[in-house]
Amino acid sequence: ITLIAYAQETDCDFEYRHYEGMVDHDTALMELMILNDEIKGSIVYPERSSLYNGYTTLYAERLEGVLDHYDVATLESYPVKGETGEYSGTFEKIFRGTYRVSRENTAKTFHLAENYEGSVAFKGYCINRDTVLFDTIDTPGAQLKLAILLPEGDSAEYIRNAILRVYFRNQNLFEATDNEILPLYCKEYFTKYIEANIDIYDGGHAFNWEMSGITSISMNRNGLLVYRADNYAYTGGAHGMGVSRFLVFDTQEHRKLEISQLFPDEAIAELSKRLENKYREMHYLDDDEPLSETGLFDDHIVPSPNYWITESSISFFYNPYELAPYAMGSITISLHSDQVKDLLREDAPVKRLGW
Repeated sequence: ITLIAYAQETDCDFEYRHYEGMVDHDTALMELMILNDEIKGSIVYPERSSLYNGYTTLYAERLEGVLDHYDVATLESYPVKGETGEYSGTFEKIFRGTYRVSRENTAKTFHLAENYEGSVAFKGYCINRDTVLFDTIDTPGAQLKLAILLPEGDSAEYIRNAILRVYFRNQNLFEATDNEILPLYCKEYFTKYIEANIDIYDGGHAFNWEMSGITSISMNRNGLLVYRADNYAYTGGAHGMGVSRFLVFDTQEHRKLEISQLFPDEAIAELSKRLENKYREMHYLDDDEPLSETGLFDDHIVPSPNYWITESSISFFYNPYELAPYAMGSITISLHSDQVKDLLREDAPVKRLGW
């Protein structure tokens, strides 16, 4: 039996682009993440709004699509309500083409250009490797797929450090160059895999390990940045574990924004009450019914430090086991800006968004 001490590598490419420009006569901002030939992201129209659940919200669409061999991108758009659409055009430093709403014959032209003035530029890094425990036909193995965005420029070091703390929780990687981080982590991951399993392997399949992770950006404007890191890991047992973490930055003041920098201590109790009321509304609970009726561990909801913002809302995210058992999955509670703006600090950076 021969121990395989190296990993097989598959090519991958990861990229982030921030576009600004016009779709027909409307100003538009687009955030896109491109992993190989798959594209995901969002588009926001800062001068358009719509009414949703009785509140005025900025018009935005989720985007998903593909990039072909001729650098033509086709992106399906999914608004919160209304008809889906499609953006299709040449995909370079300038993204131009036509936008068509489903079931409509007419198309609108769009012209968007990469622009990082007032926003943060990021470079993408990815790795896709696997290894095996033994050189046998039915040997278990480990697979690692990671795609991470890191900011460019020395002035964004505070963003880089916050991302590394959340994504890797390994202080040793802070001193590595950006190009070295994923290969070093990969080596560490496969070493741990072999050390954890080599002496106890008994021929079962539960000795397979798997880790995948990807990062994305949903806001990069008005001096505010919202960064998301999704991670899934399986190291044996009944199931793997998926976790999402959000980082919100004030890029004008060069700092990561904690909840305490948005809401004063005396407002937290009221914020909790509003989150509980929203949760009741989501699950059709009466005022006298305990939250635990839906499966929560407790009848009280504390604002999560794991949150994100949009131009119109703040959302608090709870990973499995934080509020409820694994079977209930992750839980998101969103409040419109009108529901919380009376609780904000006077100097809360989100007021730049018109809250």
